[in-house]
Amino acid sequence: LPLLIFNLNKKGLNNVKVRQAIAYAINYPNIATTAMSDYSVPANASLIIPTGYESKFYDAAAVQAEGWTYDKNKAIQILEGDLKAKKGSDGIYVLPDGTKLGGWKLITPTGWTDWNTTCEIVAKSAKEVGIGITTEFPQFPTMFAALQNGNFDVAMFNYTGVGPASPWIRF
Repeated sequence: LPLLIFNLNKKGLNNVKVRQAIAYAINYPNIATTAMSDYSVPANASLIIPTGYESKFYDAAAVQAEGWTYDKNKAIQILEGDLKAKKGSDGIYVLPDGTKLGGWKLITPTGWTDWNTTCEIVAKSAKEVGIGITTEFPQFPTMFAALQNGNFDVAMFNYTGVGPASPWIRF
């Protein structure tokens, strides 16, 4: 299960409302169609997979009630309404305390073409609502070291070892 991993030590990304705005901004249907060549359904707001052995733990009603979907207007509502952010001259929002919601790099290993395309869609989706994310695709060892050392802004990666005996790794 590929995940967007946010570095919560980065100013702006440590704000749950900013992360929520990003979640609403992402064009999940475009990822499923373009990056995943229609071999995947659009992602839903759950760390539990709705099929296979995890399906008995999946709560569709909770995902519907508490989750998010692609909704650019909702992302902007969070930015302008909840966060009281204002767009700068470059089109990127700035929080009232001066924190710019941008300049962040989204990393994933080079050559992982479906993930690289997904990251490009995430960056484009964020930019469309006024959040500045760019992509960078380093070699795997460089990316993994950055992830493990906390030297990143946002990363697309997954956690292995999730199974019936150890379901909590992903969480």
